[in-house]
Formats: sequence, C-alpha cells, structure tokens
Amino acid sequence: MPPATHHVIALISGGKDSFLALLHCLVQNHHVVALANLHPPSLSSPADPTTNSTTDTAPDPDPNSHMYQTVGHTLIPLYARALSIPLYRGEILGTAVNSQRDYHPSSSSSPPPTPDPMHLPQEQAEPADETESLIPLLRRIQRAHPSATAIVSGAILSNYQRTRIESVALRLGLVPLAPLWQYPFLPTPVPRSAGLLEDVAAVGLEARIVKVASGGLDEGFLWEDLRDAVVRRRVESGVRRFGGSVLGEGGEFETLVVDGPEDVFHGRIELEETEWVVRRGEGGEAYLEFTGGRVVQKEEDEEKKPTAGDNSSGKEGWRRRLRVPGLWDERFKALVGKIKEPVLLPRTRSFASDIDDPNVEYHPIPTEQPARPSPLPDKRIIIIPQPHRTHTRCTLTICNLTSFHSPSPSSSLTPLASSSTSSSISAAIHQARSIISHLRTLLLRTHHNTPLSPSGILFTTLLLRHMSHFSVVNAAYAELFADPDGGGGKPIPPARVTIGCGDRLPAGVEVAMSVVVARGECTKDGLHVQSRSSWAPANIGPYSQAVAMPVFSPPSFLPDGEEEQGAKAAPAVVYVAGQIPLIPASMDVLGEGEGFGAQTCLALQHGWRVGVAMRVQWWMGAVAFLTDSPPLPETKGPEKEVEMETRARTTWSAWKNMHDPTFFSTNAESDADDGYDAWDRKYGQWCGEWAAKHEEEPQLPDFGLVHGREEEEGEGPGFFAVQVDELPRGCAVEWQVLGARDVERVHLRSFTSDGVEARTCTVQGVGSISYVSIPRRSAGVDGVEAVLNAVVRDVRGGREGGGLVMTVYDPSEFEGVEWGLGGDGDEGEVKTALGNAHVIPCRAVWGPEGMRLAAGVVVQIDM
Repeated sequence: MPPATHHVIALISGGKDSFLALLHCLVQNHHVVALANLHPPSLSSPADPTTNSTTDTAPDPDPNSHMYQTVGHTLIPLYARALSIPLYRGEILGTAVNSQRDYHPSSSSSPPPTPDPMHLPQEQAEPADETESLIPLLRRIQRAHPSATAIVSGAILSNYQRTRIESVALRLGLVPLAPLWQYPFLPTPVPRSAGLLEDVAAVGLEARIVKVASGGLDEGFLWEDLRDAVVRRRVESGVRRFGGSVLGEGGEFETLVVDGPEDVFHGRIELEETEWVVRRGEGGEAYLEFTGGRVVQKEEDEEKKPTAGDNSSGKEGWRRRLRVPGLWDERFKALVGKIKEPVLLPRTRSFASDIDDPNVEYHPIPTEQPARPSPLPDKRIIIIPQPHRTHTRCTLTICNLTSFHSPSPSSSLTPLASSSTSSSISAAIHQARSIISHLRTLLLRTHHNTPLSPSGILFTTLLLRHMSHFSVVNAAYAELFADPDGGGGKPIPPARVTIGCGDRLPAGVEVAMSVVVARGECTKDGLHVQSRSSWAPANIGPYSQAVAMPVFSPPSFLPDGEEEQGAKAAPAVVYVAGQIPLIPASMDVLGEGEGFGAQTCLALQHGWRVGVAMRVQWWMGAVAFLTDSPPLPETKGPEKEVEMETRARTTWSAWKNMHDPTFFSTNAESDADDGYDAWDRKYGQWCGEWAAKHEEEPQLPDFGLVHGREEEEGEGPGFFAVQVDELPRGCAVEWQVLGARDVERVHLRSFTSDGVEARTCTVQGVGSISYVSIPRRSAGVDGVEAVLNAVVRDVRGGREGGGLVMTVYDPSEFEGVEWGLGGDGDEGEVKTALGNAHVIPCRAVWGPEGMRLAAGVVVQIDM
C-alpha cells in the first residue's frame, strides 16, 4: 500500500540537497504546505517575499554555522514566489554549544517565545544552542498551517544534522522525513557514476556553486552549474584529491538552486554578474555575496508540452527521471530467490542425521513418531528465575527481572492478577514500573561500589505476556531514560528486542526484562535514526538501531595531547535491535502476499544495513524469532508444526547463504564517498585511519578476518530459530544479531560432545560466543550441564577468569527440569552453570539445518 500522505514543512537552505529532498516528498505523494528557513541574525533589511526582487541595501558577510547553510541567505525570500509556497523565516540565535555528533537538548535550552511577525526580533533572548532556533519558527508555521504533520530535510550522511532536526521535530509532534538518508549507499533503478550530483541535474535542478572550502576547489568554481557533466567531473576530481566528500557533506562546497522543474518552480531566480561579490576567507575559502536578484515568471513553452504517451518530457517528466531507491539490495533480492522454496524436513529427526540433496523435498512422516515430552507436567509450575547479575570485563548483565522479586531481600511484592483486559493492562503498567524501580536500585548496588546509570544500558530484552501491552509498558520504560543522569540526559538509548511470550510466562507475570549495562565510564556509540527514509526502519521511541561498546579504552591520544601515530579504535561489540520486515519509507509491514521468505530477507537486510552503518565487520551470531502470524491457513497439530519447522528452515537458509563467501563477491557500485559521516570527518578521533581502510564498499561479513575455519564453506556463526507467541506489529519474523567491529581476527569452531553441538565464534580482543544445541533426546540435565562446562573449558583453552553470560531459549521440552533458579531446596533446581542463566521462555527452538531442539543455549565468554 502507498505511504500515508503527510502535509510537510520543507526546511530549505537554498542548497541542492534540501530541494532534492523536497522533490522526493512530492513523488511520495506528500503535500508541501510551507517552506522554512533560518537566516543570520544580522540580516539588515530582508527581502519581501511578496515581491520579485531583494531589497537588501547592506548585505552581511557569510557567517559559518555548524547546522545551517547561510551563504546566499539574502536570496532565500525569492523562493516563496518562485515556488508559490508560503515561506517562513527566523533568525539563528545562539551558537553550536553542543558540538557532539548526537544531540539532546539540555535543561537550559528552552526555546525563546514565539512572536507573530514574519521575522523574529533581534532583542529576543538567545537559546543555549543554535538548533533550538527552529522551535519558534516551526511553532509559528504550525499555527498558520495546523494540518502540517511532518518536516523534511536534506540530510544525507550527517548524523550531526539529522539528530538535531529529529530532536526538534519529535518535540513538536512532527514526523521527521529524510528521503536522502544514506542515499549514496542505496540501490537505484539506474546506477549512475556521478551519483547524487547527477540526480540533481537529471531532475532539472539548476544548482550553482556559491561557496568553496576545499583544497581541490578554487574560486574559479563559483557560480558553476552542476547540470554540466564537465563541472561535475571537475568537482569530483578536485574533492577526491583531498579526501573530501564529493557531495559537499563536509562543507567542501555549497550550492544555491535558482531553477527547477516547471511544475514546482513557477519562476526562476536570475542575477546579473554585477549583483554578486566574491569574498575570500582563510585556507582558500571563497563564497559569493549577493547584492540583488529577482524572480522571472515562466511562460509555458509549447515546444515543451508532453506528447501523448510521453512520460519523460514536459512539466512532470522529472518524476520519471528522479532516482528513487528501491526496497531491495540486489544481493538480498537474490537471496529471496534462493530460499523461496525451502526444504521441508521430517517432524522428528535424529540429531546426528544429515541433510541430503538440498533439492529433495521432505514431507512429514505420519506414522509412529516418538511421543513428544509433555511441555509441562501436571503437578509442576514454571519456576521464576531469580534476578541475576553477571560481570564481564566491560559489562554488567542483569537478568530475569520481574515484579515477583522484591526490591530488597526483606520484602515481597505480589504481582497483580490478570483476569480481565483492563486489569491485565493495569498489571502490566504496575509491573513495568516496579521492574524499573528495582533496576535503578540494582544499578546503584554493583559489586565494585561504583553506581551505574540507566544511560549506560546497551541492550534490553523485554518480554511481554501480550504484545497489546507494548504501548503502556513502553511509556513506563521510556521514563528510565528521560533524564538518567540529570542535567539533560543522554541521547543514545539502548538497542532492544521485544517479544510476546503468552502463557509461557508464569501466571501473573505480565512483564519481564533483562539488560546489558556498560561498566564504568560509558563510552558507547550508537545509531538512533528516527527519520523516515528508504534506508531502514525509523526508530521512534527509547531504543536505538544499534549500540556499540568498546571492549577497552584505546590509547587514542598521547599525554601531551598529540594524537598517537597509528592509534586504532578499540574492538567493540555491536548490539543490534530486533529487526522486523517493515518497508522503511512507509513503515508498513511487507505484505503477506510477498511470502515468509521475502519477509525473512527484508528483516535481515535491515540488520545488515544497520551493521554497515555501524562499521560491523563480522556477525557473532543470530536468533530469528518466529510466530505463526498471520494465522497459518487450514493448519493445526502436526501440519502446523511442519509449517513452523519450514519457517525455521527458511531463516536458517537465509543466515547460511549470507555467510557464503560468494554472496558478497560482487561489489555493488558505490558513489558514497568514503562511507563515514561528515561529523566524524571533522571531529572523529580515528576518522583518518577508518577512511583509509574503507575506501571501497564495506564487506559484511568480512571473510578476510576468518582464520582456522573448521565449518564447511557457506556456514557461518551460531544460529537459533525461536518460536514465540507474538512479535511487534504482528510480524512473523524478527532478527536479533550481534556484531563485532574494529577487529583483526575471527576464529570459527564446532564442538560436539554426547550429541550436543556448539558453534563457537571467537573474536580477537572481544571474546567468544557459543550457540549450544541441546537435542530433544538429551540424556538429562546433569549430562547437559557437563557438556556446557566442557564447552566453556574448550573455549577458554585452559585460561582462568573471564566473565560468563548464559542465555537459555526454553520451550519446556527438557524432560524433568525447568531452567533457572527456583530458590533453596526447590525440586528441579539447576545448579552451577545453568543457575546463572538468562531465560527466554518460548514455544519451540530449532538449530542449524532446521533441527528441532529441546533447548538452545548461548554462552558468552570474556577473553
């Protein structure tokens, strides 16, 4: 279905990116109701937008701004008449007080009051940061255009710009749109070597260069027209010689659009050569200062009228020429074809049996199958694991938080019953708040007497009885990060996965939570994209697409402040949020008609794109959560089991194929500069080295890191498919992946003992993660625990120490015992290794090759 139509406020700077973003909005059937622009506060006599010319008598010099383009600001008023769209302007007040890449308004950044005049008065109090200047301007537009629901910007690769616009938009109840976000990396119908600059020319935007600030561009480029292919090649060549951005994302050059498609630009801006002056700054910087300009209305040219059936010429021909990113990367589109007819497996197989010819279709075996162990004996209840804290070198994991467990050892808390919908919702809210209160207490009581903050949380696992409780639980969860440290809070929330467990949670438990927290000074890096784009689903709420945590602090700088030669970024673990098959531009779920295979691959593609943006080099493992949603038609009992096993097989096939070295053997065309953000170029500690290593398209997985590969080719790190009751948005699949970046060596190994298989991925400088498959015919808990301890010894290789975190995906099939702790003396209590488990209750678990398991165990070990 087409995306919902928004009434959009277009942020315009005069540059090519803001107008190209505006054109993308129009193609997506949005309606642009107003233009918004901020100008320097020293503007003396602004142009009247109702006239055809400027009236400035004393033009101001071009002030530099971290956030806004200001060159050519005296011509901005002409756009109101040129586009026949109302224009609203305000002054840039304040400076870049917060120059960090990610933005969060401090408590002192209250926006100034909003007056009624077109231009804000000079005497208005300045906000703490120039970003806040957008608030009064947009509020004024909202009063004039109450139908406005969204705001669009031309952000491409700059997190600095994107995060600030998102902060303002969401505080004002506007949907942030960034149609160009990661645009150079996205697939397009017709690849073009010049990339976005050629797209600007193809749609008829006359973008003139009005400022240069790169060693490769001199003032001879001023007023050059980017529609000219020769000019584009000269710009690209000049910028690349000095390692800059050919898109101008790092301020290498700036443009001013003076004309565009006829159905958008009803007039063009014209200037005489006598109406500008060349100004020169430091380091070869040069820009144009304008003293005049006018709008010349267009008259319809009979020769340009489209002929019958002609979709490429005429007023709207640009819509056909606009390069709109496709939904699929070619490799993932091909992956859909590879797995669209997965092998069907027998319902019950021996753990040791092999898959035969992959082209053979297996059918269910209906005769004399071994009886399935009862999932829950009549006289037993589900044991509620005690909250458990596990320390590793850099993290603290707090598992199994429910409101059953008291905030202090001496008190108790009885969970509310859930006999009706309203009481169930009340119970969910009550329990979520109780868990959050308890978590705050636990964070203050660490083993090393160093209080931790919620801002240090890296990853959250949220378990709900009913996914319909998500909104109320999410609101309570968000309070944890509203202002975790005081004084304005942290801008990077943790990554998160949310699943609905139904009655696999104990009676009365509506909510359960586990978290991974950074120990000590938090140095996490995150990706929290809240704008809608064609890249990956936007995250609206208290969670990020991914969060990276360095394993140790790198010696980036010498004591005297000089950067150490050859300093490297620290190896880091990258926690990626659960990814579901949403169409990014519309945020709609991919249609059921596309099939489960397509949904699997789209969700996995989202994880891959997030990984590339976070510079992930290798996936350490994955869990594919599955549901029977939408309800499987005319299937029940054994047939439904086979269908779910087919879905498990499909997800395994996608994961296995993605780790086939031939999957990424063909480099897709990239016009994406060097692949890192303009903020990182200017402020990043290790940007120079990183750029040198990533001039080509990032490879994920990077098979050059792998040493000692003992698995057959095409197989990758550990994998489980886990059936649960519900997933967000009613989806049928959600991928949770764990990555590593800034690493130099990866070792893969398989370990088998007594029918129990472990796939171990060891990343040098990070640690090891083992996915241990417990077969349904397992001999008992004592034997399984012995095998798990053997896995730990094998991974450690005789070395002592190193933290250990264990996660158990438990479908209650393991005969005679429940996982986790039940308290002293409880029958069935699992001691030592399993007693420290983080428990995920589920319906079923499958391992590699679609093997049905009694349980899946993930063991993470510090090295």
